[in-house]
Amino acid sequence: MNLKNNTDLSKYVSSSEFRNMKDKLEKAARLSIILENEKKLKIKDSEICKYFGVKQNSFLYRKKKYLKEKNVKKVGRPAKLLENEEELLKKFILKKCEQNKSPTIREVVCKANRIIKKNRLKNLQNYNPEDCILSHQWIYSWSKRNKIKLGNSSQIEKKRIEVSQIEVNRYWGLMKVLFEKYHYPPEFIFNMDETPICNDSNRLSMKVVCPNSIQKPKRNLEKSSFHISAVCCVSSDGSSLPTLIISKLKTIPSKLILQNHLVQLDFVQTNSGFIDKDIYYLWMLKTFIPFLEKTRNRLNSNHPALLTLDGHKSHFDVRTCELAIKHGIDIVCFPANGTHIYQPLDCGIFCSLKNHLKRQDIPKSFTHFVTNARDGMQVAFTFKNIISAFKHTGIYPLNPEKTGFSLEINNKSSVYTPSKRIHLGGTLLTQPEIVEKLKQREEKQTKKRIRHNQDN
Repeated sequence: MNLKNNTDLSKYVSSSEFRNMKDKLEKAARLSIILENEKKLKIKDSEICKYFGVKQNSFLYRKKKYLKEKNVKKVGRPAKLLENEEELLKKFILKKCEQNKSPTIREVVCKANRIIKKNRLKNLQNYNPEDCILSHQWIYSWSKRNKIKLGNSSQIEKKRIEVSQIEVNRYWGLMKVLFEKYHYPPEFIFNMDETPICNDSNRLSMKVVCPNSIQKPKRNLEKSSFHISAVCCVSSDGSSLPTLIISKLKTIPSKLILQNHLVQLDFVQTNSGFIDKDIYYLWMLKTFIPFLEKTRNRLNSNHPALLTLDGHKSHFDVRTCELAIKHGIDIVCFPANGTHIYQPLDCGIFCSLKNHLKRQDIPKSFTHFVTNARDGMQVAFTFKNIISAFKHTGIYPLNPEKTGFSLEINNKSSVYTPSKRIHLGGTLLTQPEIVEKLKQREEKQTKKRIRHNQDN
C-alpha cells in the first residue's frame, strides 16, 4: 500500500501532537507506532521512510528511542496461543524436563497444535484449522517471550535417572575402609570399563526445548545396536593400559597389528561384539596382571591394587575373582546406574573419544575406523584428562564430597531397587562371601539351562 495514495491517512495524522512535531524522523516514528497499534493497515517501515524522505537506519534508531521515552509497548506478531494455552504448554515442557525427557522442537509444536484444538473445541470458541499450522519460526519468538531456551541435549539412559542411596552409602563406606587399611598409592588405583566406539546418528545431541533455569537438558537414549566395543583401563597416576578391541571380524588386518603407535591395541573376536565372562577373564590374565607385575617390579613393592568397575554381568565371574585374590587385587563395584557419576572413564575421557569420532569422516573400512579410534584415544587418554577424572569422581584423592551430582542424589527421597538381581553395587567382589554368592548363582543358572535343554 502506498501512503501518498492513501485517503485514510488524514485519520492518523490529524492529532495536534502529530502536527506540532517539526522533526521528520520523529513524525515517521510516531506514525509507525500508531499504525502498529491500530493493526488495520499493513504498511512497512520502508514505505513510511519514503513518504517522509528519511533514512531507514536513522528512522529505526529514533523509533527505538521514542519507544523508550514514551514507554509505549511495541506490538509485534499476534500471539497464536491464548494465556491458558501458553500455561498448558509450559507445564508440558517442565514435566518433560523433570523426567529427563526434554522435548524437541517438533514435539513442542505438535503439542501446541493439539492444545489449541482441544482447548477451543472444549470451550466452544471459534476454532480455525489454520491456527494449528505453527512453524519453527513461531517457537523461536515464543521461547524468547517466555524465557525458554533451545539447546542441545546431553544423552542419558532411562535407568540412570535413579540411583540407590543404600548402594551409594555402602560404596563410600567401603572405599574409606580400604583406603584407611591399605593406603593405595596412585600407581595401584585402576578403573576399567568397556564402551561402544561406533559412529551412530541416534546418539548425536539434538535440539530440545527447556526453561532457562535448566543448564544441561537431558533426554533418554534410544536403543541401538553396536558391533565394535573397546575395553579400556586407566590408572590414577595418569597412565593407561593397552586397549582391547572387540569386533565380529574373524580375521584382523595385519596392518593394524604391525603398526606402532603410542596407544597399543589388542584384538579379539566375538559373535555379538560385546564383552563376556571369557573375554573379561583373558583381559585380567593377559593384560591387567602383567601390567600390574611390571609396576610392582619397577617400584619394588608387593602393594595390593584397587580395581574399580561397573556392575556388568560379565564382571561377576568366579574365575576372575579367584584370580584377582591370588594376585592381591581388590575389585570394587560401583553403585548400580551411577557410573556416569562415580566412574572416571565416563567422566570426561570417553566423551572426548566419542566427540573425536563424530568429527571424523564416515569410516569406509574396519582399518579406517580403528585408525580413527586410535587417534581419538591419543587425544582422550592424556595425563591431564585421567588425573582430573579421578579427582572429579572423588576416588583419588579420596573425597566423597568432590563427586559431581552428589547433592542431587542425596536429596532424593525415593530409593531405586531393581528386582530379581543380587545387589552388588558398592561391594568388594573379592570377598569370600561374595564369591560364594556368585558360585551359588552360577550353579542355579547351570541347573536352569540343563532343565531348559531337557524340556526342549
